[in-house]
Amino acid sequence: LYHGILEGSHTVVHCRAGIGRAGMTAAAILLHHGLTTPEAFALISKRRRVPVPDTPEQHHWILKHEKQITGKENIL
Repeated sequence: LYHGILEGSHTVVHCRAGIGRAGMTAAAILLHHGLTTPEAFALISKRRRVPVPDTPEQHHWILKHEKQITGKENIL
């Protein structure tokens, strides 16, 4: 998936409602492309036209994932 995106493939990530799990997966991928958590969620929310993430726990998980990737803590 990651390499396909790097090569320019169009990618669709979806779960039942397309908000929670799909948003988390998309955010994690965007973090690996250099976006921050706020940037990733803003982009996904804009494209999906619904607020992402779905729960505070999902937001916390992505922040934790970002810290693992970058070694930096984003407190937003």
